[in-house]
Amino acid sequence: MHIHRFHGRSVTTVAHPYETPTDFFKAIDERYDDLSKRLQSIARQLPQHKDQLALMNVNELADTLQVPPSSLVRFAQQMGFSGYSQMKSLFQQALSDQLAVSDGYAERIRQMAEDQKRMAERVPGSNIVREVVDNNIRDLQHVFNGKMIQTLNAAVKLMTKASSIWIMGAGRSFASAAYLTYLIRHGTKPVHWLNGLCYNLEGQLNAIDPKDVIIVISFAPYAEESCRAVDLAHKKGARIIAVTDSYLSDIARHATQTIEIREHSSFGFRSLSSSVCVVQSLFLLYAAQTELTRSEPHH
Repeated sequence: MHIHRFHGRSVTTVAHPYETPTDFFKAIDERYDDLSKRLQSIARQLPQHKDQLALMNVNELADTLQVPPSSLVRFAQQMGFSGYSQMKSLFQQALSDQLAVSDGYAERIRQMAEDQKRMAERVPGSNIVREVVDNNIRDLQHVFNGKMIQTLNAAVKLMTKASSIWIMGAGRSFASAAYLTYLIRHGTKPVHWLNGLCYNLEGQLNAIDPKDVIIVISFAPYAEESCRAVDLAHKKGARIIAVTDSYLSDIARHATQTIEIREHSSFGFRSLSSSVCVVQSLFLLYAAQTELTRSEPHH
């Protein structure tokens, strides 16, 4: 039994079936095909809500995931926990450890945020702008880590070996895909942009072959065109780089490499900061490997 400090109070935890949330998600990946459709839906969404899991009760998280609370309890039990509370405590423990390490830094950030709030509280629209900026900052803080850098380097290896590169991004992912296409087209390798606008997807992807790589960018709810692109590219034997919110998503199911990122929403509109940052980083790593110019191409 261990006692941790969490949000100023003591949290008592018991031994878990997993040492860390990472071990837990690995086990989900291994057992995913054995889960029911409802439990698979929970498994796909949990990585995006692991911080909320540490803070929410079963009814609150069930409402967020749009599943019955009983399904969350059943999922926890099927993964080896005694129930939802024990699964939640695993994430509370991890979050409390993280907060303990960065407590001094976090306090300075909170103080700065309070100062900015007081300065801006008389400005019309300041609450809206502040929430958007805060969500973007939080998203970007999750992007830079050793695992992400390794993942990007693995994706770059696929890109450098490919005969040509295909890029797919529809709906909300249109802007990120357009920016990546704009950047990579300044190299010598053929680049094909599938933008979801008035075209025959099957006809275009008929030209893709096993020597090519396709980068598909999509987040829940996943664009139908992006899901079809993944299926068609898989049937053709092409390698797939999925930029998405979960390695269990519809976009990642046939992926050779998955780049997993999270993006919060503000007033119902999801941020683009993480995906744009990731595709820019992906290009710069690719440019370094292929000796492209390190400066941004001319407009």
